Amino acid sequence: MCVDGGASLHSSHRQLKQWAREINAAEPSIDAQKPLKWSHTPIIFDAEDHPDHTTAVGCLPLLVSPTIRNLKVTKMLVDGGAGLNLISPDVISRLQIPDEDLEETGSFQGVNPGRYQPKGKITLPVTFGSELNFRTEKVVFDVTKIPLPYNGILGHPALAKFMAASHYAYNVLKMPGPMSVITVHSDKKDALICTNKLYRETVAASAAKANAPAAQNPSKKKKSGKTSGANSGKRAFPECCATVDDEPESSTGKSKKSKVAPPETKKVPAKEDGTGGTLPISSTLDDK
Repeated sequence: MCVDGGASLHSSHRQLKQWAREINAAEPSIDAQKPLKWSHTPIIFDAEDHPDHTTAVGCLPLLVSPTIRNLKVTKMLVDGGAGLNLISPDVISRLQIPDEDLEETGSFQGVNPGRYQPKGKITLPVTFGSELNFRTEKVVFDVTKIPLPYNGILGHPALAKFMAASHYAYNVLKMPGPMSVITVHSDKKDALICTNKLYRETVAASAAKANAPAAQNPSKKKKSGKTSGANSGKRAFPECCATVDDEPESSTGKSKKSKVAPPETKKVPAKEDGTGGTLPISSTLDDK
């Protein structure tokens, strides 16, 4: 998933130009040379982080359960490719945050085709770790309902705040802490539940798409039958030219076929060589 926009997007083109000047400068400014907080703490992944089961390695999402404003929120997806942080309106409701506290924000794209307009943005404290070793950072979330079985998404803006590193083979998230490195393991049960829900929704969508053409075929056949009935006066097949009883009547009460029909009798040679005179033969099928 590559989500971009929302509160993490630059506020103006002027700010973007300022970023470009500072990044491309031959000698960065003094402020740009300041080391990042927690950058002195090394983060290492080794055999101690190896999972007990290696089934479905790299196939399950990395889901964590941070504490957001004194509420433990489960099914938060860690997505380093997302350019913003998202949170569900249901979580905002459980936090008892009114809509008046939400600030205006921009639209974003990447979840589905097109752009989404969030309800707003809000800054919330997010905490990882235990009672003796924890970190709390203020993270800006865009509040929107996303068509995914998650309560929110922690994108690279939040991961940069925590100086966190993720390992998708081990499904582990690590970040520097005041006492030692904080290790956050993915919730396997939530990951299986969300994966199963995504699979069922995909199968249902594929079945609905496959049944759509089949449902349209009967109407097409019915429509073609109406067309043939409306054009029954213009018959091109020989077997349809023998009778005129089923021809639609015109506004004068006579059939269209009777206007161009030949006389009721016709004369044909009595013999094949053309001699012997002629004999009248009725053209009505009922006389046969």
